[in-house]
Amino acid sequence: CLDVVKLLCRYSKEIDIPSDVVAQSAIHWICMSHNLDIIKTVLEEFRIDVNRYDKNYRYGPEFLRDESSGPLKSIEILEYLKKELKYLEQGPITNECNFTFKEIALS
Repeated sequence: CLDVVKLLCRYSKEIDIPSDVVAQSAIHWICMSHNLDIIKTVLEEFRIDVNRYDKNYRYGPEFLRDESSGPLKSIEILEYLKKELKYLEQGPITNECNFTFKEIALS
């Protein structure tokens, strides 16, 4: 799966959906992967909007609640997102929904 993501990143000019579309977007997809290497690969190649929500008003990191990777892996991913995304022009992940990263991972 990581090899496919690397190919997509290498040959794609854009990986996210248009900003005016309210739907699951790149941040949702990479969080659903529960794969830190995929997340790193996408974020190294593209500047994506990490504050986007889908039509059900869910932010991408909320998909880390899924137990498929376990809470420790989810926390590791959230900590990476928090650390890396503070350097992007769009700023850090906001806390508009009054949640903390560990609450998302452990709920």
